[in-house]
Amino acid sequence: MLVINFQNILSKKAELECSISATKPDIIIGSETWLRPSIGQGEFFPDSYRIYRKDRSDGYGGVLIAIHTSLSSHQVMVDSNTEFIAAKILSVNSPLLFYRPPNNSSDYMDTLNQAITDLCKHEPNSTMWLAGDMNLPDIDWTNEQVIHIQYNQQISDSFLQLLAKAGLEQVVDFPTRGNNILNILLTNRPSLENRCECAPGLSYHDSVPRH
Repeated sequence: MLVINFQNILSKKAELECSISATKPDIIIGSETWLRPSIGQGEFFPDSYRIYRKDRSDGYGGVLIAIHTSLSSHQVMVDSNTEFIAAKILSVNSPLLFYRPPNNSSDYMDTLNQAITDLCKHEPNSTMWLAGDMNLPDIDWTNEQVIHIQYNQQISDSFLQLLAKAGLEQVVDFPTRGNNILNILLTNRPSLENRCECAPGLSYHDSVPRH
């Protein structure tokens, strides 16, 4: 699995091809794609992947999940006006992608939390892998505590409460931008985690390959 913040995927096509060649991921989870519905998959991604995406209406932001065609997958519909998309790989796991814009809206955080909660309840027996750019630099993930107040503290507190209630564990333990862990990876089956490592990113964020 490869977690990437693209900051405009169309301008990073060559770099993306190099990352895919180097890591050979079955699943790619990307945020800030900057795609519009009129842009077809062939313009930005190899056809060896099945793409599930949610574009933003203004052409900025946007998220996608790319799953290799050797795996049987389908999209899981999520009723949410946040940048959140989910897919299910049959007999393997359910990769989910979220993106929280860097703002102080606790309403957006509440809506995103509810979407994650609903999906976890709907798929109680599935292995969940949730990943994305959460923009929560205030959280010390070593202790799962809020140590800074860059954003409304309610935003960070509510997300930590969600993880506890949903039985999810955050497994990225290295900074992905500066000194902060912004790209995170959550799972309800941490015993299945082999290792996460830092890789050069395609934007100002480092990527997170999981093996």
